[in-house]
Amino acid sequence: LLYQTSLYYQHLAGLYANLGYDMDIFYAALDLEYEFVTIPNLEDKARHRVSLDPAITKRSSNWNFRMGLKFTADARYYYDPLAEYKTRFFMHPDLRFQFSVIPKILNMYVGLDGEHESNNASEIIYTNPFIVFQNTDELIEPSDDLYTMQPTDTKLRVKGGITGHASLNTSYRLGLSYSMFEDMVFYINDSFQGRGLAPEYDNGELLKLQAEFSTRISKELSLSARAAYYSYQMEFIEKPWHKPSWDGKLALKYKLRDKIIASADVHALSKRYGRFGPMPYFSSTDYKISEIPFNLALSLGFEYRYTRILSFWAKINNIAVNRYYEWNYYPSQTFLFMAGFTYSL
Repeated sequence: LLYQTSLYYQHLAGLYANLGYDMDIFYAALDLEYEFVTIPNLEDKARHRVSLDPAITKRSSNWNFRMGLKFTADARYYYDPLAEYKTRFFMHPDLRFQFSVIPKILNMYVGLDGEHESNNASEIIYTNPFIVFQNTDELIEPSDDLYTMQPTDTKLRVKGGITGHASLNTSYRLGLSYSMFEDMVFYINDSFQGRGLAPEYDNGELLKLQAEFSTRISKELSLSARAAYYSYQMEFIEKPWHKPSWDGKLALKYKLRDKIIASADVHALSKRYGRFGPMPYFSSTDYKISEIPFNLALSLGFEYRYTRILSFWAKINNIAVNRYYEWNYYPSQTFLFMAGFTYSL
């Protein structure tokens, strides 16, 4: 069983503002972001994260561009709550240019940017709820690792692609990006207590190819699809633990007179790899690499809009042929059924 504990908790507050001024020749923009985090029983100083992204933009009927530079200051304990509290500074380009080759049919874009991710507990828990440890009372509690995740820095990302419409009812998007990252979070099975998953960080490079398209088959029926391929080059670890080499989604939606809406989604996820060990309690120095198999899952949805303010809905998610593993040795639910109604004034 997973027991919650009041030993560790986090308070987070933030502020975001987008400012702009039309200077006739171009448009000047400034994005501001402030993040304040406290973890009272773990860190004696609050975390502060400030981001400034000044940019100039210009738009016409056939092209547009953005030219900016993003500055981030992040003050926290790095790598250990007992380590030195310090402020680190990050700088990323924010460049993008898009132009129309064939109006409405073919557009091309290129970009150069980066990203600083805080990896706060409130964000990580939605990705991996199994960051735990076993205490002396043999209870499973959330680990302080959940609250001391190090930020991930995508130092540089080069991207480009094409977008447009193949017909009046069909749109498409094809993109390619190459990123260099530092301290990306991966997860391995806990090698001391043998319960839960522990974070592991690494630097490396990521090549990503993504394609999307959507089409309206008829007045009532529409179809969309998305697929992505990922290629990781790691600096230290053997494989990008729990990361897929590809994934995809096919979605079908039926809408009748804005009263009945039915949908069916098929999700596919490639095989992944997980690591368990070494296990010091067995005096072992070996570890095991597990192959997490390919997964195919179906989700169904139905909504009946009785009136403009009242509707009833039902969803069945993750209808898998076999019980699949999102995390190594942690089988997911075979399906999840939900139903309810929506009422708006």
